[in-house]
Amino acid sequence: IFNYEEVYNLKEIIQLFSGGKPLIYIPTREGLTSRYQQLERMHSNALRSNRSIVVLDNYSVHYKDLGRISLCNIFELPPTIQCSSAAVDKVVEVYRCTLPYVPKLYENPNQYKPSNFGLRDLQKVNKQESFSWDKTICTLAYGFYFNETTSNHIIPIRFKEQYVTLYAKAFRSIVQNTFTTIKPLFIVVHWRRGDQAGRCKKFEDVSINCGSVDDFITKVRNETSSYLQATTTNTLEMTPKRPIVTYIATNERDPAILRKLEANGYKLFKHLKWQRNILRVDTLTAFVVELQLMIHADVFLGWGTTGIGHFVRRARAEIGHPM
Repeated sequence: IFNYEEVYNLKEIIQLFSGGKPLIYIPTREGLTSRYQQLERMHSNALRSNRSIVVLDNYSVHYKDLGRISLCNIFELPPTIQCSSAAVDKVVEVYRCTLPYVPKLYENPNQYKPSNFGLRDLQKVNKQESFSWDKTICTLAYGFYFNETTSNHIIPIRFKEQYVTLYAKAFRSIVQNTFTTIKPLFIVVHWRRGDQAGRCKKFEDVSINCGSVDDFITKVRNETSSYLQATTTNTLEMTPKRPIVTYIATNERDPAILRKLEANGYKLFKHLKWQRNILRVDTLTAFVVELQLMIHADVFLGWGTTGIGHFVRRARAEIGHPM
């Protein structure tokens, strides 16, 4: 028996919404950056029809230690976007949500698995080839399969204050508190591992993300060599122009690999401090802190097929950092 209290709360959100009739949007269970880009494209298309968005909180396969993720708790979003904690399966039952039919994707059943949306099944979902931005009440959809976001509908990437505060303390713990007389060059390298193995096996990613830790270390050294200068005729003897701090943002969990990175002088999440203590947070908060380190670094390096790299480069461009 369903408790419809949350759905009634959703109806109240819709009734109180300023602007056009809102579209209820159920995101996929992907990671934070992919979900943000989905929402942005859905929002852009909705605005073209003078509508707003109510996005449901949903689980993510990347943050298994958490419940449903609310984008409104993480990002500063425009008033034309609101979030609801109503359970996805309840909303689908009440609103008979639409799942747009994309022929190219529908041939692959993995694209339309109920679990992609946090559902037990898709029996109460309307699969439709046509999709009306004017009339559809509720949709389950991959935002990036719709039209691109127009430049005047881009949502600036701004994190909530509590995450900005965490980032500032983490940054100080490995950069500002380490060097007091000269500002070091802060380099952040994103090394996507773990779930990226699937893309590597399919050759969707053939970058260093799929390589060994030794190959990765060599790659980082080669990519950062321009920030060093020769001090003698022997080109192997190099010294930094100024102190360099290199941080590796990675979802690698192999202790031996992490020890090797640390032995080569790289900073890892374990080195970030919260006041005087090690920063102990949930997986999502850890990821948001690392996202900000990537965004605000003097130099950002990342390779391969990953939405994180796209998200970070765009955020860097917004604040005038080299991409």
